[in-house]
Amino acid sequence: WRLLAALATCLLLYMMAVLLDVGVLIPAVLLLASTLLLQVLLMYYRVDIGKQKHFLWVAFRANNDVDQDEEDSFRKEWDVFRKQSQDSTSELRNACASLDSAISELRAW
Repeated sequence: WRLLAALATCLLLYMMAVLLDVGVLIPAVLLLASTLLLQVLLMYYRVDIGKQKHFLWVAFRANNDVDQDEEDSFRKEWDVFRKQSQDSTSELRNACASLDSAISELRAW
């Protein structure tokens, strides 16, 4: 019931802050608090958080060899793509140069 009372209080304070036009920050913080309290209230009875005495820990993965292999393959693919892009750019510049020379010959006529 304490969560429900806290939610009702936050929503009431939010409504009063909006109606009294106290600015933007205070209603935003109250709305955020109300939303978080509502999420906790909706999940509290579903997952029995109050009865559980253990916590979920986020583990750090120390297996970096797989990541290094993936990074190396990505780097190789990127190098191939860069080489193809440079080749395409040089071909395009050569084609533009030949078109410029053909246009200059036509203008000379």
